Amino acid sequence: MKIKNAIIVHGPGRSGTTLLSNILALHPDLGWISSYVNKYPEKTFLTHANKLQNWGILERWNRNKSNFPRPTEAYNFWVHYITDFNNSEIADIPSEQASRAIQAVYKVMKNSGKKRFMTKITGMSRHQFIDVVFENPTVIWIDRNPLSIITSYHKKKWGYKDKLELFESKPTEELLKEYTEKYITFQNDKRYLDQFNTINVAYEDLVADRHTFFRKLCKGAGLVYSPVFQKTLKSWDIATGSNEAYKKYFSLNEQQYITNLLAQS
Repeated sequence: MKIKNAIIVHGPGRSGTTLLSNILALHPDLGWISSYVNKYPEKTFLTHANKLQNWGILERWNRNKSNFPRPTEAYNFWVHYITDFNNSEIADIPSEQASRAIQAVYKVMKNSGKKRFMTKITGMSRHQFIDVVFENPTVIWIDRNPLSIITSYHKKKWGYKDKLELFESKPTEELLKEYTEKYITFQNDKRYLDQFNTINVAYEDLVADRHTFFRKLCKGAGLVYSPVFQKTLKSWDIATGSNEAYKKYFSLNEQQYITNLLAQS
């Protein structure tokens, strides 16, 4: 039996998916895969530690402490159960693998004591995975000014974690073209998500007015915009200036180069 009515936070990466999933995970109805279970996929009992975040004072205290449970993209968890999860050209997911993944998620939900499951994915749509594991999911696609996203790809040296010398040896234009094409690929693959209930949101709206943003989002996703969640939301520190970082990071010519590449797609 598939996981029913799950919420999947999705986007091209560096678009605000982490911020959105970290806040949404604190909704009283939602359960999720923590960094603990992502590291040890078979030890789903570690989900019990997620309950620490039900205590408002404790949750606020440990927000910047990496050794406390928070929702994660859970790639290690998914790959543990579904071998080709990270394969962009995945065709068929073996039924036994899908079944094991579903059973593991049910254990996560049981141990969290929550009503609905939430997870985060970025990059390629992975629509095949979503289709075989989830029933009637709601996909929340968060996007952002592409110049900000591409700037973040470059700053983080995406794809060059273990190849820093290669990154440094490449001309900036070559890297900008590479990262812009990556962003375009993610956007093109997004069309496969149309088969699901998809809510499109913008990072800029989240930063500008968090309460209006989450009030609408909760309504669209079938979640109660409860006083408890509103209190949590009010206490969250959200940076407001990062969306303009590209103006200082890239020259006007480089910004125009990215804009031209985007226009040609």
